[in-house]
Amino acid sequence: MALVNNPVMGINLRQNKNSKNAGYGKYYPEVDLQKTLTIRGFAQHMIDHGSKYNRGDIENILSMVTECLPELVAQGQPVKVDGLGIFRATASSEGADEATVKRKDFVLSSLVKGIHMRFLPQSDSFKNLTSKRFLNERV
Repeated sequence: MALVNNPVMGINLRQNKNSKNAGYGKYYPEVDLQKTLTIRGFAQHMIDHGSKYNRGDIENILSMVTECLPELVAQGQPVKVDGLGIFRATASSEGADEATVKRKDFVLSSLVKGIHMRFLPQSDSFKNLTSKRFLNERV
């Protein structure tokens, strides 16, 4: 397998074909996504980059991350992976207004409509994963 450090990300134009959408008929950029890697494929990719660990060890560590990271985030504990970013929980609501929030008798469960795990890319390092810098480095 050839080792490629900085492959170019493909971007195509996609036409919006949803006639009920305001952007109907317009063209939008869309990333040309490759096949999704499994943990095994990701571990193999790490080995191809010269990891001193074997695939089984890497798979086990990645499996532990997929178990522990959501567990911690669900407990309200943000997790920073240096060089990558921060995973944290956020809450969404519908119809929350000042009057609802100020009421002493409001029910929290009626205000919160969802809890989500969010990813905030790290932007203070060489591996800046945000916006235009990411675009300039990858496309």
